[in-house]
Amino acid sequence: MCIGIKTLILHLVLYPDDILMINLRYPYITILFLFFALCCYCSITSCKKQEPITVTTFLPLKLPLLDRALPDSSVLRTTLSYYAYTLYKANEIIDKEEDLAKMFETRDTLLYKLHHELLDSLSADYSLPYFNAQANELDNELALLGMKAVYSERIYVGLEPIPMLQFWVRRYGYKPFPQYVDFLNQGGISEGGYDYPYIDLKKRMEMVSIGEQMRKDYPESIYSKKIEPYFADALNSLVDIHSVLEFDTTATTIIGALNTESYPTGTDTFYHTWYVKNHAKSKYTPVVSRILDNISTIQLNYYFLPRDVYMIVTDWYPYVVADNKPIFTPADTLLTCCPTALQQRNNYIEQGVDVPHVVVVYNGKQKMCALVYRFYGSKTLAEDNLAKAHQAVGRDVMLVTIKCDIAHYLQNPKWTIIGVEQGC
Repeated sequence: MCIGIKTLILHLVLYPDDILMINLRYPYITILFLFFALCCYCSITSCKKQEPITVTTFLPLKLPLLDRALPDSSVLRTTLSYYAYTLYKANEIIDKEEDLAKMFETRDTLLYKLHHELLDSLSADYSLPYFNAQANELDNELALLGMKAVYSERIYVGLEPIPMLQFWVRRYGYKPFPQYVDFLNQGGISEGGYDYPYIDLKKRMEMVSIGEQMRKDYPESIYSKKIEPYFADALNSLVDIHSVLEFDTTATTIIGALNTESYPTGTDTFYHTWYVKNHAKSKYTPVVSRILDNISTIQLNYYFLPRDVYMIVTDWYPYVVADNKPIFTPADTLLTCCPTALQQRNNYIEQGVDVPHVVVVYNGKQKMCALVYRFYGSKTLAEDNLAKAHQAVGRDVMLVTIKCDIAHYLQNPKWTIIGVEQGC
């Protein structure tokens, strides 16, 4: 075809009088002829041999910015090449649910690795164009990967997933796989970036909503089991909250442990209130509502140091009892005692019991994990809540006084037991 077109154009170049004769006698035919010639030229151009798209050529041909940024022999480059090529050839390669699951799980890995191994450092180098002049091109390349750059005040902070392979999910995915994909699409980083991961909890709230339904409707599904660690993290951000009061006035909301500094676990109860309002049928809503109505508090003094805290303990890990008194046993690390405590805390929440806190305290040099109903900066307030705690767990609880040994701005400050009283 291309050879024939080239021969025709060569004839017209060698015998231009033929064109002039047609132009004088048949002007309309001349117009059609010129139009045909233009089409021929376009056809010749398209006849040029193009480099085939393969796993090795996909990055330079389709993702040139990322191609130039990635080292030639890096593991990240290899992983990204196979992942991107599979997305591009999805209609030929993907033909079952397992293929889709592998793609979404690979994307989750790449969200983290692309940020930490490449984009985070590129964004810090203002001499590079990736996040200024060529930001749109980079966004387009990330979109082909099912990703999106997250910016806070026009500063790049991380990556988040966007919907992808939707046709194939509908075609090959059986329930609860579509819900699993919806859950994964709530992952990635929020506008707070990795420095303040809990500043924006919208996605975690959606994770709780989707995950709760999956676990209820498909408790034995492999996908319900795969979401467990992410669901637990999202649920923890919903229930394990406390307020830090400065000078008896200003309050900051913190997620987890006995921290008093908003970096990096500060949040806003706006999201918890929103969840209670918009998820009235959720099994967790009554628990979250009671936590908001009676939130744990730590009081700072005028030197920004925590005052003594009075906590209502429901369970100790590990411990033994002799003569009705707890005998604290050594715990090597947080990981040796707190997984059991975390599991029991999660059991409480699943049962609708508002025991939200897992804390680490010291009895001398021995590290202990405690499940805590509430803690307060006022002993009177703690004593007033002993009966509520007893009613919640159905057994005796303890009133424990702890003291912070170091300045509040250190993450996970050391708290030491200075008093244990039998509660009710």
